[in-house]
This record gives sequence, structure tokens and C-alpha cells, in this order.
Amino acid sequence: MNAQQTDPVIFRTLGSARAAFGSADIPCSSGGHPPGLTDFTTRAFPGNSAVLYGKQIHSAISYVYSPERGRHPGKPTCVGSCDALITGTKDIVLAVQTADCLPVALVGDGIAAVIHAGWRGLAGDILGAVTRRLRAEWGVPEDRLAAVVGIGIGRCHYVVGHEVKEALAGLETRAAGWCDGATVDLSEWATGRLLALGLPAEQVEQLQGCTWCSPHHHSFRRDGPAAGRQWSGICLVSEDRSS
Repeated sequence: MNAQQTDPVIFRTLGSARAAFGSADIPCSSGGHPPGLTDFTTRAFPGNSAVLYGKQIHSAISYVYSPERGRHPGKPTCVGSCDALITGTKDIVLAVQTADCLPVALVGDGIAAVIHAGWRGLAGDILGAVTRRLRAEWGVPEDRLAAVVGIGIGRCHYVVGHEVKEALAGLETRAAGWCDGATVDLSEWATGRLLALGLPAEQVEQLQGCTWCSPHHHSFRRDGPAAGRQWSGICLVSEDRSS
């Protein structure tokens, strides 16, 4: 599977939010911590210094930022262990890093979320956990959500054991062909899971590509422990910054 991303960042506008999916082509020159985050946000969200990210643990845990729950971050800030970040506050960048796992952006009725979705998080229903939280805490129904599933490892290089297939098979997905022998298509599964949760098909976009195949992406399965990470993020944009 040939990855389609040739620009350093893919941008999508989802209502009042700007989503950005980075790649290995963004130079990591700032020396910041974690590596590459400042370079990514400077390019993808210029003028936004308030950046939140989590210590990713392949869970279904989500973190919510609001002014009532915490002070406005003036610099990149780790919020603790989580694999999804949610906010209804404008001009706050929510970011996740991936190197074969999927970055997923969700927006609806002025609420934005970004998700780090590997097979463990998907099998733990992180997508359902986030959509249910959006409905329970903000009253945003699934049919008012829009989503973009970013680039992760493709079926062509994702050979897995029975435990992965069995774990994913425990949840409903509208993707009929996500499992083929020893290989799994995480992007197809995740897209189908969003549809099964109630998102309309016309409001779910699936970016095409494979991190292993692409010279423009980091891949843990291809490069091993030395692999870098690409960042993805989302930000609800104020009107004076939307132009």
C-alpha cells in the first residue's frame, strides 16, 4: 500500500476546528520535549503556544481540558496518562504521537478530540469511550460528529496473532473485510467502528496510506526501537484566527 501523504502536514477543517496530521518530513530541530512537538505545532498551528499531550499507554483513558478544570497552559504540557484528549476551549492544541498506530480526530458542536488508537486501545473501545463521553458530558450525539482517521500501518505490513484478531472481533464494526488471514487493516476497522457507533458515513474520512511503506512516515515495525514519531493534532479555532 503506497502512502498518499507527500506534504509535511495534511490539514482538514472540521466545522470550527483545524485538524493536522504530521509526517516524518517535518524537521525536528527545536530540541524540545517531547521531540518534534514544537516543530509540528509551529508549522500546523502557528500562534498557538497552548499545547496539551498525554503519556500514551495504549488505553481507553481520555482527558478533558476546560478552564474550570485547569489553568490555561502557556506552553506544551503533559496532562498525564491518557490516549485521548478532549476540549471545548478554543485555541488549545490537543496532540498525539504515532508510529504505526492511528491518529483520529473528532469534532462536533464545538467540542474537539484527538485519539491515539493502536490495536489495544481500539479493542478497549477508545472510540466508543470518547463518543459516549461527548454525548454524556456535552450532549453531542454521534450523528453530529465528524471524524478523520489518519494514516497508520496498512494491512500489507500488519501481520498479527490470534489475540489481536480476537480482541478486535469483540466489538461491532461496519468494516466487513478488516481481517484477512494473518493480517489486519486497523484503519478499515476503526472507520467501521465509528460507523457502528452512529457517525454518518459522509462525515467520516479515512486518509489512505501505510506508515511502513511510506518514506514520509516513521514506522516502529519497519525501523524498530529507533523509530521516530509523527505528531497529529486538533484545535478549535477562534474567529480571529480562522482566516
